Amino acid sequence: MCQTMNRHWGLGAKDFAYMSPKEIIGNLCACRKVGANYLLNVGPTAEGAIPDYEKAALERSGDWVRMHDEVIYDGKPCAVTGQRNDFCLRTVEADYFFIHDLGAQGDKNVSS
Repeated sequence: MCQTMNRHWGLGAKDFAYMSPKEIIGNLCACRKVGANYLLNVGPTAEGAIPDYEKAALERSGDWVRMHDEVIYDGKPCAVTGQRNDFCLRTVEADYFFIHDLGAQGDKNVSS
């Protein structure tokens, strides 16, 4: 799948509709779920630099990929299915389940 970080294939100086790291990771997972690759375009500045927000979002997404590199790079779709966006990838050594939208709630007696 080919996508851009915002709505332009080049630099859109006034386009601030950038994807968040959560969206980037979600799109990567959607690709891996079906065995596809993910090509994410960045629009460099006129000086050839990556804009700060894009760089930060890519670094944060990269942190997540490094934590799960074995399954992201080597995992293959398998017959195990999940609900909605949930899915499983299989490597030679293990099955990995990706559970989306897992809510976390605190105790009702604890206030912030």
